[in-house]
Amino acid sequence: MKRWPLSILLPIVLAVLAIKCTAPLSSGASSPNYVRLLDADPFTGSPVIRESSDGNILVLYTATVPGDSVTSIHVTKADANGNVLWTKHFGGKDNYQAGDLFLLSNGTISVSGTHTLLSNHAEFVLILLDANGVLLQDREYGYLPDLVATTVRQTPSGDIILGGQSADPLNSNHPNSQLAFLHLSATGDSLGISILSTGGTRLIQYKISGMSSIVGNSAMGVGSEVGAPGASADSRALYYWQAPDSIAYVPFDVSGVLKKGTLRSITRTGASSFIIAGDSNYFTPANDTPWIGEIAPPASGASQNVQPNWTRTIAVGPNGSITNIIQTTDGGLAATGFSATKTGDTSIVVFRFKADGSDVWPYKSLGFSGGDVANTILELSNGDLIIGGVTTSFGSRASGARQIFLLHLKADGTPAS
Repeated sequence: MKRWPLSILLPIVLAVLAIKCTAPLSSGASSPNYVRLLDADPFTGSPVIRESSDGNILVLYTATVPGDSVTSIHVTKADANGNVLWTKHFGGKDNYQAGDLFLLSNGTISVSGTHTLLSNHAEFVLILLDANGVLLQDREYGYLPDLVATTVRQTPSGDIILGGQSADPLNSNHPNSQLAFLHLSATGDSLGISILSTGGTRLIQYKISGMSSIVGNSAMGVGSEVGAPGASADSRALYYWQAPDSIAYVPFDVSGVLKKGTLRSITRTGASSFIIAGDSNYFTPANDTPWIGEIAPPASGASQNVQPNWTRTIAVGPNGSITNIIQTTDGGLAATGFSATKTGDTSIVVFRFKADGSDVWPYKSLGFSGGDVANTILELSNGDLIIGGVTTSFGSRASGARQIFLLHLKADGTPAS
C-alpha cells in the first residue's frame, strides 16, 4: 500500500467561520463561531473523531482524492481552535476504507481500515502513526469475503485488536455475515483470528456499531442482528469477545424493549457494568426513541439473554437516536445523537446523565438548516465537549454537499465562544 504525497493533493481547509464573517458561504448559510467545518475531499460514510494525547483533535475518514477514482484513508489532526496541523493519506490502486482510530497507551495513533481486492474480498489494514503523523507501520492481514473493518482497540498487555464483519464463507451465496476479530501483538504480528459465524444455517447479518475499551482480556460490543429480507427483523445484539479464541453472541431482548431498535454505542463504567445506548420503537411503534441502559457483562463465553440493571428512553421529537455515549471524568455520562422530523430534517442532540441515568440537565437540541447528524462526543481536559459528525447545513461547497463538522460546547452544553 502506498502513501499519497501531499504535494499532489488539494489541501484540506478548515474554515473557522465567525458570525461576523466577511464572505458569505456558497450555501447561503453562515455557521456560528463554535462550529468548525472540514472542507475535506469528497468523503463517504461517517468520520471518526478522537482526542489526541496532546489535547488536539484527530479526524479519520474515507475520501476520494481529486482526480482519482478510488477511495483512500485520511487522517487529519487539528488544534483546539480548529486549525489543521497536518493531514495524511493512505491508499493505492484499489479502494481503501477507514474503519476506526484509537490512541494506544504510548501515544501512538492506531488506525484500522479495509483494503478491497478482487471478487469483493478484502484485508484488514493497520496503520500506526506517531503524534506528528509520521508513519511507523502499515500492514495488511487476512483475506475475507466482503470484509469491513470497523474497530481497533488495545488490551492492557499492549496487544491490538481489529474488529469487523465479513460474509459467511460457509454459504456460497453469502446472505449472512459474521463477526471477525484479528488479534495482533504490540508489534503488529498476527496472533490469530476469532470468528462468530452463523454457519450458513440462519439468514442473519451481524454488524458492529461500537466496542468498549478492553479490560483484562475481554471486551463488550454492540451491533445489529438483521433478519433476511422480508422476514421479521429484530435489530438488537451484543457480542462478547474474550481473547484469544472465544466470541459469544448475546441476544438482547428485555420484554421486547429493543425489538425493531438498534444498539449503537457502549462504554464501560465500572468493573462489572456497561452503559449501552441506541434507539427503540418498542414504546412508540411509529417512531424511534433514544434509549440507554446499564448492563453487567454476560458470563464468560456464554450466549444468553441480558437483563439490564435499569433502562430509560428520552423523547426528543418524532424520531431520534443516541449514536455515541461516554463516561465523563465526574463519573457521569455524556451522549450525542440526532432528532429527526417526519419530513426527514435532522438536528444535533446533546445529553448529560448522572451515573444512574437521570438527567444532569434536560437534553439540548442544536439545529441549523436541517441536515446535521452527530456520531461522536469527546470530553476535553477542561470539561468542554466536542461533538463531531456530518452536516449539509452550511459550508463552502454547493448547498446540500456533506461536510465534516466539529462542534465546541461548554460542560453545560451551551456553545463555546
